[in-house]
Order: sequence, then C-alpha cells, then structure tokens
Amino acid sequence: MIPFARLIYTVAAISSLKRGCRSNMIPTMENGVTNTPGLSVGIDLVSVARIERMVDRWGTKFLKRVFTDDEIAYSTSKARPALSLAARFAAKEAFFKAVSNRNVAGIGFKHIEVVVSENGNPTLVAHGPARQALAAESAALSISHDRELAVAIVVTSPEVKA
Repeated sequence: MIPFARLIYTVAAISSLKRGCRSNMIPTMENGVTNTPGLSVGIDLVSVARIERMVDRWGTKFLKRVFTDDEIAYSTSKARPALSLAARFAAKEAFFKAVSNRNVAGIGFKHIEVVVSENGNPTLVAHGPARQALAAESAALSISHDRELAVAIVVTSPEVKA
C-alpha cells in the first residue's frame, strides 16, 4: 500500500495535471516527505460521443483494432456500449501515459486489456510488450463515466497492488 503522506501528495499532483499531460515521476517534496521511486501516473479523459462516432464510422474494424474480444463482448452486452468502450479506451491511453518513460515500442491497444475482477473492480491486464514495459511493477486502475465523458487513471509502482 502507498503510505498516507505519499497518497495525499499523489492526489495533489494528479489534480494539478491537465488533460493529456504526463507525469513520469512525482518530484521530492520540499517538506521532507520522501519521493516514491518508480511511481508513474497516467490520466485520460474521453468523450463518449467521440467513441460513438468512431464506432458508427468504422464499426467492427475500429473495435477489433483497439479492443480485445472479451472487452468487445463485455461492452456490447451493456445498454449503452459506448460508455464502457470509452472508459476502456481512456484506460488504455492512461496506461500509455503512465509508462511513457519506458520503452513502449511495439505496444498496441490490444496489449492492454481492462477486465472486471471478481469483486467488480476494473483491472488492467498487460499482454506481450505491455507486460514487459511494466517489468516487476503493478498497475492500479480507476475508471468512471457519465453520459458524456469517461475518465481513467493508472498508477504504476512496485508498491501498488492491482
């Protein structure tokens, strides 16, 4: 677990991020609270309407290029699939931002999968080169959506338990 002081500092750093910004490492705080080596944060915000337009325009070609078969099956089982697809798209983008300071060559959208764990929480599963980019680290994921927007945040660290 992340100690409380580190968690508070991480939340403060995340709240200062602008859409699309990357935070490779949280700098050491001036008041002496220690830095968390290896902590990386990625965040992304996606318009649900944008995903709906992409699905309308490209259909299965878009879905098969970006999402795994299980993600497509899960999302299309929902009343409004674009909400679930947008959240998963945001999670993948957030993952790319969180690992942007590593060698990410060869990582595609389908190498990052969002699954629902037994307790109902979204969890990232990294395949192939995405798994190698994480090395010994783990990734924690939080996603949310409403009618218009989906947001995801990914925190990678040796200390974070997914």
